[in-house]
Amino acid sequence: MTENIPVSSPSSEENACELNFVNTTKCLETGRFVVAISLKMFVESLGECFDQAKSRFISLERKLLKRSAT
Repeated sequence: MTENIPVSSPSSEENACELNFVNTTKCLETGRFVVAISLKMFVESLGECFDQAKSRFISLERKLLKRSAT
């Protein structure tokens, strides 16, 4: 017995995702994939998360320096 599964056309969002994948992904001869990461143009547009990330990075850096000194 086979099941009939309805097939619908992709939505505009799905088409945009597919286009983004095609434009940002390539497969190397080794079989590995290379994916370009989209970055925001202006750091200011990150808002408060930049300051929070910087603070966490500095804290982690201090922790690792302490660990390597012992």
